[in-house]
Amino acid sequence: SDKGTFFHGAAFKTIGASAEVVAALRSIGISKPSHVQAEAYPLLLRRDIRHVAVMDQAGSGKTLAYLLPLIQQLKAEEAAAAGAAEGTAASRGDVGGDTSNGEGDGERAVPLRLAQPGCPRLVVLAPTEELAQQVYRVVKALSAAGLRVRSSVMTGGEADSKERGRSWRTQCKQLEGGLDVLVATPGRFISHLASGTAKLTAASAVVLDEADVLIGDQAAFRQQFDPVRAAAPGSTRFVLVTATLPSHMLDQVRADFEDLALAMGPGLHRTATGLEEELVDCSGGNDVSLESGTERKLDALTQVLKRRGADRVIVFCNKIENCRSVENHLRRSVMKGLSHKVLAYHEA
Repeated sequence: SDKGTFFHGAAFKTIGASAEVVAALRSIGISKPSHVQAEAYPLLLRRDIRHVAVMDQAGSGKTLAYLLPLIQQLKAEEAAAAGAAEGTAASRGDVGGDTSNGEGDGERAVPLRLAQPGCPRLVVLAPTEELAQQVYRVVKALSAAGLRVRSSVMTGGEADSKERGRSWRTQCKQLEGGLDVLVATPGRFISHLASGTAKLTAASAVVLDEADVLIGDQAAFRQQFDPVRAAAPGSTRFVLVTATLPSHMLDQVRADFEDLALAMGPGLHRTATGLEEELVDCSGGNDVSLESGTERKLDALTQVLKRRGADRVIVFCNKIENCRSVENHLRRSVMKGLSHKVLAYHEA
């Protein structure tokens, strides 16, 4: 494979994709896997590997890297259950029965729905509502392309109490109806676990998307991960998805998942193609404190904005409070003569 390109040299069939997956991908115009997809697919199909970390830069195809093999496993379980049911019916002389394909020949098993009330078969946890919706759109696209799954996305944060109540009741009804794939924010999913409206007893895997966001804040990680881990049977697989995982974070992850297998794309910890990376030194001064460090970073940001003169700039922050600090600083800078408008966009 050529690691300087987005696509891997192998075909999806070669890395383990089923004919059903290959056909679905073809219908949406995807013919070759990316590098991280080629790395992750075989690992996620192996039953002897418990936990997997899928790691590569943003835009490398990580969402499909975990969704495709995990949904393929769900479909295989359905087909196996349908085949077993057909065999039982045949032994009774009732060929076809409820598992026929609807054409009257009774020769091909129709996948059975295995989703149980309140027990999603695959759970994807995303740290923000925006990412959860993004992942859910991919699930829906795959389902429309032929990988039929019953899915839902569940987030919280509704400001209006009536809307909040309606949203909760709708989610409870969807869970009760049985879901193959549930995409949710950690807080909302933990609320369903606590209320008993959701269980992990039937989940073959739990995916932590953008795991580095949680792991980077250990207090938040423990608060949002521990209840999920406690509710999961010992056989549940955890899949961690991240664009970056420094060595100290990897050590923390291995403490929770001792048998973790790594699926690493070539772009991990690298600047995305087409981007110029410039490191700005924000050190200096005798005062070593959180406040002084923040001030130096904000001053450096102001200088970069003046020097670059870009029409549009995105500033990423790792915490909501840092986002607010940057927003307030830039708004004050506008009053001092910098001619940019400031839009803050965060989970709160």
